Amino acid sequence: MQTVKPNDHELDSADVTRLDASRGTRTARDSATGRLPQAGARRLPTEGFLDQVVFRSEDMSGRAGMAAVAYSCTPQNADQVLRHLDPLLRPTSRAGQGYSLVRCVLPDSNDVAVLSRIPTVDRMGRPSVFVHALIGSAQVLTAPTSVMLQPGLPDWPGVSWDAAGGLPRLPIRDLQQRFSEEEPHYRAAIEHVRPLLEAAVAQLIRTPENRLSFHAQELHAHAPVLIWALSTLLGPWLGDDAFTYVSGDGDEHLRLKLIFVPAWKVLMGERSLSRVFSKRSPDQARSIAEDLVDRFILDEGNPARAHNVLARCPNPRSRTLSERLDVLTRAL
Repeated sequence: MQTVKPNDHELDSADVTRLDASRGTRTARDSATGRLPQAGARRLPTEGFLDQVVFRSEDMSGRAGMAAVAYSCTPQNADQVLRHLDPLLRPTSRAGQGYSLVRCVLPDSNDVAVLSRIPTVDRMGRPSVFVHALIGSAQVLTAPTSVMLQPGLPDWPGVSWDAAGGLPRLPIRDLQQRFSEEEPHYRAAIEHVRPLLEAAVAQLIRTPENRLSFHAQELHAHAPVLIWALSTLLGPWLGDDAFTYVSGDGDEHLRLKLIFVPAWKVLMGERSLSRVFSKRSPDQARSIAEDLVDRFILDEGNPARAHNVLARCPNPRSRTLSERLDVLTRAL
C-alpha cells in the first residue's frame, strides 16, 4: 500500500468543545491542546509467535496450481491451510489488479489467516500470484491491525519471492512495532473515505448481518483505510470476528464481510449482500451514521465516543431495524 500522508486539516479545540456541548458529551481531554488522547496502536500480546506460509504457483504434472512452498509450521499443516484457503488465494481478474489483502477465520479453529496477495508471473510467463500468509490468534490479528499488513512495502515481511522450505515463526512484538508506525497514517486518512464510511455504517445499522460489496473505482488506493475505519468503529458492536474481508480484486461470491471488487455484475442474486454507494441515502440510518463518523473524525480516529453510543444498543442482530434506530437515536 502506498503510504498515506496525513491531512493538513487540524481540528481546533473550540470545534471539539462545541461538538461536546451540543451532544451533552463529557470526555477527558488534554489540558494543553483540548484534544482527546490518541487511540494509539492496539495493544497486542507481546509474547508469542505467528506462523507464516508462502503460496506460489507451481507446475505440477503439466498444470499450474498453487502450492505451499515455504512455511514455519509442518508441511502437513501447510497443506491443510492450503486446502482451506485455496478459493481465496487467487485474485478475481486474470492478471490481478494490484496488491490485495484477505482476512479470514480458519474453520474449526480460533485462528485467523491474513493473506498478502501480490500479482506476478509464473515460470512459464503466465499471470500468477505470490501469497504470504500470517496465521495466529484473532486477539493479535484483529480486523483493524490485520489491514495494516497491506502489502506494498518490499521489505515486509522480509520473505523472498523464491522462498522455499522452512521459514522462522514471526515474533508478535515485530507486529506491534509495525502497527505503531502505521496506525497514525490510517487515522489521518479517514476523511478521504468519509462518504463511503458513512454509507457503510448506515448499511450495517440497517442490516448488521449482511455482507458489503464496494466498487474499487470509488476508493482508488484507500480501501485499506475504509476497512480500518469501519472495523475500528463497529468492531466492538458487531464483533471483531465478523470483519473478514478482501481489500481488492475480490468476488461477491466469497463468504467475507467486506468485499472490494473491480467491477459489479449487472445482477446481484443474494439478499444477504448489500452494495455500498457513496451517494447519500437520506434516511434515519444515514443520519445516525453521519453523527457517529463525525465523532470519529473530530476525535482523530479515537472511537471511544462512538463506541459509547453503540454500547447503548447491544446485540444489534437480535433487534428489529426500528428498535436499532430508536435506541441509537436516543443515545446520540
